Amino acid sequence: MGVGLQRGIVVVVASLLAAGLLVMVRLWMISPIEARRGTVPPTMPALPTLTSQLDYVALADEHFRQGNVEDALVRYRQAVQQKATEPRVYARLGQLLLWRGRATEATAMLEKAIDLSPEEPSYYALLCMAYDWTQRYDQAVQTGLRAIDLSPSYAPAYAYLAEAYADAGQPAEAVQMGRRAMELDGESAEVRRAYAYVLQSTGDTVGAEKEYRQAIELEPNLAFYRLSIARFYRFNKQEDLAIAELQKAAASEPGNPQSYEEMGLILYGRKRYEEAAAQFEQAVDLDSQGALATRYLSWSYYLAGKFKLALPHFEQATRLEPQRSENFAGLGWTLFNLQQYDEARTAFQKALELDPQSRSAQDGMKALEKH
Repeated sequence: MGVGLQRGIVVVVASLLAAGLLVMVRLWMISPIEARRGTVPPTMPALPTLTSQLDYVALADEHFRQGNVEDALVRYRQAVQQKATEPRVYARLGQLLLWRGRATEATAMLEKAIDLSPEEPSYYALLCMAYDWTQRYDQAVQTGLRAIDLSPSYAPAYAYLAEAYADAGQPAEAVQMGRRAMELDGESAEVRRAYAYVLQSTGDTVGAEKEYRQAIELEPNLAFYRLSIARFYRFNKQEDLAIAELQKAAASEPGNPQSYEEMGLILYGRKRYEEAAAQFEQAVDLDSQGALATRYLSWSYYLAGKFKLALPHFEQATRLEPQRSENFAGLGWTLFNLQQYDEARTAFQKALELDPQSRSAQDGMKALEKH
């Protein structure tokens, strides 16, 4: 073979290898983006055994970018268990916990993030939302204002502060902050959702629905935004619309207990207690620490006359929410119907300790006088 021919073959082979490498690089760069858009399946390649905090964080970040909230939650939790010192891990976990309705747990994560990075405005903004969702409205407002002081152009800080003002009964301030958030970043799903809530709180249901819809268009694969509009529809007695959104939310995130919880609340409101119990059971199966689902599951079984089934769930409800009088009153009535009168008396007494005005517990004590 001549030298010229050999050189020609080498050049061709080298060109083919280079072209192949470019194709591989391009696929590597665009496939995560296309996966999120739905043009290719959002699959992940096989990964080696994870051994470090950085491994968990990298994989959690990838799941988060692809909208796989359940997997991201697992990995961020694992990163925290590795004694994470990266504040972003706590902040991201706190955000996802908020999306799952676990505001108390989220608060602890976000406070830890701020301990590690006390000048980061995004952490204060998220903590503002966490305080708001745990009914600590004064703290929420102050924390939101701190976020704005640290970064006057950070749109989510205004958005979460707007929510806090709305819940604190300050509608004028809520609208002002909400509009400012929209001016800064109207392409943020979180800004749209928060502004929708502000409009809802002021009675502008048409405007609120529009903004909730805009949030969903911006993040169509995240159940959190469909759950938000479903709650809006339930609040406004548009239950068929709420159910349609809940079904879509459950399809996009099957591991999210809130879709089943919300469906249960609709059925409970319709007095279809056994059907409601089935939905709350699914929510509790997915999150055994879900206080609201456990509480309503207890009452659903009770009102369906299934006292033996109600009993263990009322007991769990008192453990999850030990300061809620109605849990102990419900436990008392369940025990009463099971003819366990001494235990019922103890439960009613505890309910009255927590709330001396509890009519349910007072009636229970009167009923016990006959036994």
